[in-house]
Amino acid sequence: MRIRFITPYYGVKGLRILTLPVLAAEFGQYADVEICDESVEPIDFSPVDVVGISLLVYNAPRGFEIAKRFREQGAKVILGGTYPSLQPDHCLQHADAVVVGELEGLTGRIMHDLERNRLQPVYRNAEPPDVSHMPRPRVDLLKNDRYMGVGYPIEFTRGCPNACGFCVNPYVFRKFRPISLENIARDLSFRDMDILGVDDLNMTGDRDHALRVAKLLEETGNLKWAAEMTLASLDDDELLEAFARSGFTEAYVGIESVNPRALAKINKGFNRVDEYLRVIRKVQSYGIRVGCGMVLGLDGEDKDFYKQMLAFLEESKMTYVTPTYLTYVPGTRPYDAALAAGRILTHDLRAYDGLHPVVQPDGMTVEELNEGLRWFIRRFFGLRSVLKRLPDHWWRNLPQTITHLATNLWFRSWYWMLVRQYGPNRRYLIEDQDLFDRAVRQPYRRHWLWNVTRQAYRQTSGIETERPRDPEASLDRKPALPATSPSG
Repeated sequence: MRIRFITPYYGVKGLRILTLPVLAAEFGQYADVEICDESVEPIDFSPVDVVGISLLVYNAPRGFEIAKRFREQGAKVILGGTYPSLQPDHCLQHADAVVVGELEGLTGRIMHDLERNRLQPVYRNAEPPDVSHMPRPRVDLLKNDRYMGVGYPIEFTRGCPNACGFCVNPYVFRKFRPISLENIARDLSFRDMDILGVDDLNMTGDRDHALRVAKLLEETGNLKWAAEMTLASLDDDELLEAFARSGFTEAYVGIESVNPRALAKINKGFNRVDEYLRVIRKVQSYGIRVGCGMVLGLDGEDKDFYKQMLAFLEESKMTYVTPTYLTYVPGTRPYDAALAAGRILTHDLRAYDGLHPVVQPDGMTVEELNEGLRWFIRRFFGLRSVLKRLPDHWWRNLPQTITHLATNLWFRSWYWMLVRQYGPNRRYLIEDQDLFDRAVRQPYRRHWLWNVTRQAYRQTSGIETERPRDPEASLDRKPALPATSPSG
């Protein structure tokens, strides 16, 4: 049986994520698998027995188009991911089966039913599956030379112990769980670069596990890595010391707002606004950069929100920020409440990408919300602010300075393009075929400017370790795959 796994284009150019490699690893135990990431390659519509399509929310319409074409050829289509987990009934109108939540623990049942032509409409785990020991993600099946090369994708934990009001992940990953050190060490041995892109929602959700992972990374040696976590968890000198020694370069944290009342309304009261600046400066003192998320249009915010955020981000010397509109997704409780209150502005799934306002703000008009974002992008990524946010004593650490400048230049061009071309009342990001074509053709990893920036990144942050890489860790050493047929 041949199975093809697909992620429809989702608007982000050239970033490797683990979705397709994990799917291929799970089903590769039982069938011949292939994968296709539309962000870097055209969809292969040649005949195949089964097609699995992983969907976010805003690329679901594109996924439905792909599913229709394959079903017309006679292939069985299975949908999974964020939107199918939230709206399985809608997705079943476009597929033969839907996986709700995580795949692990369901693969054997699905294959058993496929082989007997008795595919069930919905598959879901009664309890969150054990993910501590999983098959090795098949990163080798990706078109790896077409990605930007910002990091080898790897997972240290799954899920998040928090339940922020705007986040869909608690509906998909219902429990926080660590990945075993054995699995992490195995996956590290297959890396194709020494920069890691950690695919976790909250890497420090278990402090003891985070310390053990940092020790493993330090012993592996010569690594650089970045991850997402809460700012509160970084108010910990022991953890920061361990992270710095392991090559930790950058923490991405969900600041979202500097208004405690607004944070409380999205179940994010654990963000202590009065502690923001002190903790950020502590993290930076270890040579670790900090980037943050920022949510536009939270309840309790008014149009002064942008000025307040800009002042704070400059004072804290934040490396970069990722502003997104407040987005409540169909199938979640906040969406249902906003819908009942008449505050949902559009039902077009393509707009649920964080780049379009979909929830009516309560403290400003939509026009003020949009104009504020344009003002903020010009100011925050303008030369004055970029220079103001340079690391302390920037002249003593030129690689850190180069990384800061290059990061801001990239984000400036990215967000300015989004605001001018894809924002409110304009095109949807996932429908920009020209951008897709550029993503397919652009040989990122061979571009001289990218390589200069990457070398600077390799030399920044943390306390350098002199431990050599494990000489036995080789790209050629591959563990045996699990049994090749399902039980029962």
